[in-house]
Amino acid sequence: MKKNNLKFSCVVFATLLFAGCNNDFLERNPLNRISNDTYWETENHLMVYNNSIYDRARNDIDVPILMAHDDGFDSNNQSIWYLDEFSDNIAPKHSRHNRYQEVRAGKHNVPTGPQMYGWRDGGWAFVRAINVGMDNYDKALANVSEEIVNKYKGEARLFRGWFYAEKVSKYGDVPWVDTELSVDSEELYAPRTPRDEVMENVLADLTFATEHLPADWGDGGGPGRLDKWDALLVKSRVCLFEGTWRKYHGGSNAEMWLQEAASAALDLMQNGPHTLYSTGDPDNDYQAIHKMTPDLTGVPEVMYWRRYQLGVFTNHVRLLKMKILSKLQVGKKLRIVE
Repeated sequence: MKKNNLKFSCVVFATLLFAGCNNDFLERNPLNRISNDTYWETENHLMVYNNSIYDRARNDIDVPILMAHDDGFDSNNQSIWYLDEFSDNIAPKHSRHNRYQEVRAGKHNVPTGPQMYGWRDGGWAFVRAINVGMDNYDKALANVSEEIVNKYKGEARLFRGWFYAEKVSKYGDVPWVDTELSVDSEELYAPRTPRDEVMENVLADLTFATEHLPADWGDGGGPGRLDKWDALLVKSRVCLFEGTWRKYHGGSNAEMWLQEAASAALDLMQNGPHTLYSTGDPDNDYQAIHKMTPDLTGVPEVMYWRRYQLGVFTNHVRLLKMKILSKLQVGKKLRIVE
């Protein structure tokens, strides 16, 4: 009898236990890692996410837009300085720079994989990161104003428009993607998007950035975030290239692009805070700005700069150049010296 009572009690307890289960309680987001469902709630969430986009943009061979010197030893052949090796301004002799010489001479074989500054996976991962943000920023509107959300959208769209403009300048038609894709997305197998359509999207991105990025992030001109004035600079250069290309290669709406370039440049010059660095010594001021300490905070001529810090992000370009020049491993034309 006691055994039957025990069995009956167990059945009743189990029935009550399962009946009392709450799916909402059981399906809870983990507390020990970030969840997409709970992340996009504050301005700080948006800022920290965009920090990851800046971090990806530091990899110049994947995302060749900000362009400075790569980290550590990689700066020996991956740097804005070396882009002139694709032209006849610099004649490198070290084997690490063979790629530049081959492209310049038109004697390179078609590579089996993506090359520096080209069609690299890291570049498209950069676009994906931007699109993930674009698909999620608006979730913060429950707690954050639209003006603040648009600041971070502006950062992302500036990066996306700038990246695509660079790719169009090299490849013409490229696949335009503006949303997060999965492994099953049909867009992964879609043909390239026509140049005109891509550049219309680029112009929309850059215009949004100029309209919504703040004029000042409050960082004192430190190596922080891209602002409205940076966006106007990028827009003017992108539009100038596109308008000129269309004018001399038979494209449409060349004048519209050139006018957009002129308008962006005029806005920057007339309303921006930047001026030429001057101490009243015009013969030496230009040289002086290149001899400053690694901190360029507050220098009015500098619109954006990259900080190098020992143990964090470094380069040895200056040391490398001194060694190369001392061994005569590089030749320079007179015009680049001047």
